[in-house]
Amino acid sequence: MTMLFVLRVPVVTPVAKITSLCEAIKAYATEAATEWAAFDLLFDDIVNNEGHLSLKIWAESRFLAHEVVPIYEAKSRLVLFMHTYMQAASIDYVQPLLPTARVA
Repeated sequence: MTMLFVLRVPVVTPVAKITSLCEAIKAYATEAATEWAAFDLLFDDIVNNEGHLSLKIWAESRFLAHEVVPIYEAKSRLVLFMHTYMQAASIDYVQPLLPTARVA
């Protein structure tokens, strides 16, 4: 079963940090090889008005589609790993404030 995860990486993030993030995710996939068969990491968009790069992670689980609990446990561990890594690396995305319309 293949899952898509989307991370918003701030455009101001140095390339070295982005590279380290991608390498850490790939290393996690290697360490969790009993849960994940393959990972593809692709930057597919720069959203300038929101200030982020869109990193799409295609993760192929080793579990069958009917193994719902193990799939969600593996997904939870992956999401927590990415969140923890980004916090430790000070990669913080804050969505910019949207302008408000003035109603007469």
